[in-house]
Amino acid sequence: MKQKSIVYNIYLERHLVSLGFKRKGGDGFIREFNGVQQIINFLYSNQNEHFVRYYNIYVGVSYPKVIEIGRQLECYTVGTIGTTIGYLTHEKTYKTWKVTDVISDTDLKMIVDDMYRCIVDFAIPYLGRYSVTSNIINDMESGLLINQADELHNLPIYYYLEGEKNHALNYMSHRLKSMEQKTLQGETDDSFICNVYDKQAIADNRHYRQYQQFCESFISYMEQEKAGDSE
Repeated sequence: MKQKSIVYNIYLERHLVSLGFKRKGGDGFIREFNGVQQIINFLYSNQNEHFVRYYNIYVGVSYPKVIEIGRQLECYTVGTIGTTIGYLTHEKTYKTWKVTDVISDTDLKMIVDDMYRCIVDFAIPYLGRYSVTSNIINDMESGLLINQADELHNLPIYYYLEGEKNHALNYMSHRLKSMEQKTLQGETDDSFICNVYDKQAIADNRHYRQYQQFCESFISYMEQEKAGDSE
């Protein structure tokens, strides 16, 4: 029997369109909001079962400007903040929806209704929160986004986008000093002297040099942008 795909369910698509989303790609929907892109993607796996799909829903906010800055600086940036609804619900277990090949239309509609409820209750507030740059900054500073974004590179960029260039400069300066101290400590440590190929010390030094290069490039980028604005 042909799989009853959730992704192309007309009822679900109508719900998403009513919220302002448009289909993009086979499994995704997107909504433009204040210069950012709000994303909903439907994911599934069969978990090694035949004729079954376990669905989850990825939600994220993409910042094209962050991606563009990363491209110009030739460094890794996370231009999208996202997670799956399975981590957002208050249920004790990870939220998924099981759809079999033999599911009835009535049961399928119940699943679609529950998906839509979770989108409204959990995805939309999440998307709304992280469509505001200051909220990303606050949650990066507090560690709430530690598993979703590289703070070292992304936080100064979000500071800059929020119009807080001095915060970006101070943050990079502080992190560089901390990394430099760690590098110097490794160079003077007896264990390092005894073993010049100490892997951790070498890694720390490489990490420091790479971040130093990023900071120099980003400072140059901000200065060029400022000069362009004043012309």
